[in-house]
Amino acid sequence: MKKRIIVFAISIMMILALSACGGGDNGGGGTTPPPSQPSGGDNSGGGGEAPAENATENVLYVHWYSSDDNGAQLENPWVDVQGLWQHCVLESLIWVNGADGSWSPGLASNMEVSADGLTYTFTLRDGAAWHDGTPVTADDVVFSYNTIIHDPYSSFGSRAASIKGGQEAIDGTADTISGITTDGNKIIFELAAPDRECVVTMFAWFRILPKHLLGDVDPLDISHYVDYWKHPIGSGYYKVDEVSLGNYFTIVRNDDYVGPAPKIDKIVFTNYQIAQQEGIVADLIAGNLDFSYGHLINDIGAATNVVNQNPDMELVMMPSPFMRFLKFSLMDGKTTPVNEDLKITEVRQAINLLLDKDTLSDFYTGQAVPLTTGVSPADPAVNTSIPTFQRDVAKAKQMLEDAGFDFSTPLRMIYYYGDPTTADFVEVLKANFADAGVTLEATLTEGEAYTPASLAGDFDILYAGYAAATPLAVYDQFAYMGQDVDTYTFGDVAFRQEIYNVPRDAYKSATSEADAKAAFDELQLNGVQEAHVIPLYSMNKIAVYDKAKLSIPQDIFNTEYEMCKDYRIGEWEIIG
Repeated sequence: MKKRIIVFAISIMMILALSACGGGDNGGGGTTPPPSQPSGGDNSGGGGEAPAENATENVLYVHWYSSDDNGAQLENPWVDVQGLWQHCVLESLIWVNGADGSWSPGLASNMEVSADGLTYTFTLRDGAAWHDGTPVTADDVVFSYNTIIHDPYSSFGSRAASIKGGQEAIDGTADTISGITTDGNKIIFELAAPDRECVVTMFAWFRILPKHLLGDVDPLDISHYVDYWKHPIGSGYYKVDEVSLGNYFTIVRNDDYVGPAPKIDKIVFTNYQIAQQEGIVADLIAGNLDFSYGHLINDIGAATNVVNQNPDMELVMMPSPFMRFLKFSLMDGKTTPVNEDLKITEVRQAINLLLDKDTLSDFYTGQAVPLTTGVSPADPAVNTSIPTFQRDVAKAKQMLEDAGFDFSTPLRMIYYYGDPTTADFVEVLKANFADAGVTLEATLTEGEAYTPASLAGDFDILYAGYAAATPLAVYDQFAYMGQDVDTYTFGDVAFRQEIYNVPRDAYKSATSEADAKAAFDELQLNGVQEAHVIPLYSMNKIAVYDKAKLSIPQDIFNTEYEMCKDYRIGEWEIIG
């Protein structure tokens, strides 16, 4: 294996400071180095001195994505699935095959679907066990689904409305979801109506958690139940081993796993909360990291810089329904009242017309695509009858004046991307608004400061991103999903349910392609006309890996499905 060299961190564009993980003072890893962290020379881009590399080690080095508590715990996949460990340690019933979008076995060895599409039966894998030796049972699955619907930090729970009795459980008129039953090691889901999205959004996306460790925890607290998340117990072919919160953790091969054993012995996850993307880029260039994907490297400029400076690194692009957007707060926040002007449809439409989406997308040339609807123009699902978006400042200003907009009151925007590119991006946004005489005040809210601010609704506009599993799932940002965050941003819930939830649900239950197309076209049209959410651009996803050291099945990059994809990490192999 080649010698690793640690260099000083250099300033590179960072895509998502919220999701960046803590690091050492001079760049890469945490203040406490991970075990066997390679070291070279006197310059330290990593986390300080570390043992010399073992030439025969079978270890993979990746970054630790942590959106939660600055590395005080490992992140709950019910809230955010961007950590590679969540695909190794925890399991969904099934996975989405990255090669072709079909399903592949997970915690369940088999899935059967009834002819009418209303009943899904899963059979648990023989010998499945939690890492503490406790057998995985059907009760763990039932517990997980009945618990997530009450987790205020997750938008997943609302998807249970597709299951018979799911809406009643969400509303609190029933204690459990009646449509989930068990028969020995089988779990049966009865849907309220056919749902063409459920395999991805309901079964593959959702990780099963252990009832015997979390069954007594209040669902309201489960995402931040540190006693579990500081060293989570899963059922996958890797298990959490050593943990130094805020610095690094390791996962090792689970020798008790019933199934093919992974080829790599250990994976080291290093925290870059301090160094952020600068440290990740520096360590990729130096060869101290072997694989990176997700928000921390999802920047074409940063990724290109890596491969230009380190010829061993390979950049791959994955098609994605990921969307960046502006979202309006239309209800009073916890400390500040709503801006009444934003309740006026024409004001929101005018703000959309102010945006120079081409220039904004150019910050990520080769990766970002300007949006008219929430669907990429290259996707077959896009509503082609809607004219392609064109900026029109004069029309926007006239619409604002006609609506009686108060130009003297600044609009308050919050955002959570702390990288230099976003700083420049925000300045262009401000200039776009200023072209019509509107003042935009932007505040960066990072880490723990972000979630309470967004839930409280103490803002006028949120600039954010959403990694949807499917094009329809993008419209979870438009439809009322019944979560706390909706309470502070959605305003007239009944109206939004009518214009977004009704066509969304019609698409999901459609039994013909024509009916599905009509419903999704209506949903996109309503989104453009009402402009509660303004799509800015979609972004293909990026991964970077060391092709000289690491062999990865290339077809996993054929599709994105970031949160529910079978990365087949068990097949990855150290080759150099």
